[in-house]
Amino acid sequence: DPEYIWGDEQMIATIIRNLLSNSIKFCRLGDRITISKVDSQPSFTAFCLEDTGIGIEPSRLKSLFIDVNSTRGTHNEKGTGIGLRLCKDFIEKNKGVMWVESELGKGTLVYFTLPKTPSIA
Repeated sequence: DPEYIWGDEQMIATIIRNLLSNSIKFCRLGDRITISKVDSQPSFTAFCLEDTGIGIEPSRLKSLFIDVNSTRGTHNEKGTGIGLRLCKDFIEKNKGVMWVESELGKGTLVYFTLPKTPSIA
């Protein structure tokens, strides 16, 4: 059966594109990136973008959505440092929640939820 979520289509496309770009930036040749639905509740659906890349240092993880500092990628790629903050803002504007778990050297999991109806406050 199909499952529907509520949100701004362009914002959600930007979120997915940005999260994929980040994962690619911090993966090495042969690493894996997976996007999956991880939970479905009556009011929301939760998704996870998981990669087996280089991971995030614990000290950096704590300020991930606060600091706007770009980190160079595995092939010295540059960035602006605002991508994850923008994703979090877009998720929240669509009445969802976003959080990140990571282990240095093993990869990163980016979770986010989106509501099933527009009436969720």
